[in-house]
Amino acid sequence: MGMTWAQFWLDEPELATAYRKADAIRKRRRNEELWLEGIYMTEALSATVGNMFTKGQKHQYPAEPFPLTEDEQQERREREEKARMERMKAAFIAKSLQLNTKLGGKPHDEYGEKRGTGHHTGT
Repeated sequence: MGMTWAQFWLDEPELATAYRKADAIRKRRRNEELWLEGIYMTEALSATVGNMFTKGQKHQYPAEPFPLTEDEQQERREREEKARMERMKAAFIAKSLQLNTKLGGKPHDEYGEKRGTGHHTGT
């Protein structure tokens, strides 16, 4: 529990309660750390040993740590949404350039201006 003999017998009785609560918090935190370590170990084994026996799509080890707090979860959601939007934008631009070329038009730059016109009106 972390209390000395003198603290237990000579100090305020409430101190023992505080030490017991602190000890329970430490044990719970350590248990959660070990649980999280087990998750990472499972991910590592799946990405290595598990992939040796899997055909098709292989399991990838997480590219970044798992978010533990609400703030970290929100940051991850925002990063993933931004990345998804960038992929959609790139796919849309590629498809529109492909379609424009197929229809016989001049290729456009990333701002929608025709290449070779010599000017750009965007900011």
